[in-house]
Amino acid sequence: MANDPFAKHARYFRDALVRAQYRNAAAKIFPDNTFLMRFYKNVIGEDGGEMNRADMICARLFDDPTLLRNVDPKDALRKGKDA
Repeated sequence: MANDPFAKHARYFRDALVRAQYRNAAAKIFPDNTFLMRFYKNVIGEDGGEMNRADMICARLFDDPTLLRNVDPKDALRKGKDA
């Protein structure tokens, strides 16, 4: 097997690994291996569907930054060169 699928979709793969392990009970977000399975299916040639990183976003955390752990909510969505 060539390394091409991993090289081409390295960021998706990394994010899928994180999403498969991420849990935030307060936000009702639990581990989800759907994205990891989609990646693997695409790698082995099955139609796993489109690999879109935006699908992994846990919108509830953006809607209510107080649900974030270990991050001050006022800094959670900070943008710019200091972020």
